Amino acid sequence: MPNSTLARLTPSPGFLVTRQRPTALSSALMTTPRPTRRTSGGGWEDCVVANINNRHVLSAIRPINVDAATTATYIPIQTAPGKEDALAELLTQGGGIVEQTEPATLYWVSLRLDHRRFAIFDAFADGAGRDAHFAGKVAGLLKEKSSTLVEGGWENGVVANVRNYKFLAMK
Repeated sequence: MPNSTLARLTPSPGFLVTRQRPTALSSALMTTPRPTRRTSGGGWEDCVVANINNRHVLSAIRPINVDAATTATYIPIQTAPGKEDALAELLTQGGGIVEQTEPATLYWVSLRLDHRRFAIFDAFADGAGRDAHFAGKVAGLLKEKSSTLVEGGWENGVVANVRNYKFLAMK
């Protein structure tokens, strides 16, 4: 899998995932890896403290059989100006909806990265679970409301930012 090692994401201890090729969902699902904020000076201040990103968990489901996870998705989302609270509310409610309606979603968490930036991370046993998730209620709500809540709307603000990953190992 030569193209699967483009980027790594470690969402929590024990997970190691790499980016996958786009699925049939859209050819625009992958983006290039974000540049790091590391500076050339090294050390605690320049490499550790400079890269701290305080995140706030809005909602999360209890992990279900995460040992079966083979694939994951990370979606950074920027809100439209003035719509921060409305998107936070939608993402806060999302966990309960996913937990009740999407048995193939093994893990789902929504994060507030800063005032206008949010993210969703989720894990699945296979591509069919991911496809079911993107056809689910939370995705439907986000698609319906993204024209007013998300900078760039559904296609440019959500779909264009979907990053797919494949789990390499868990401990």
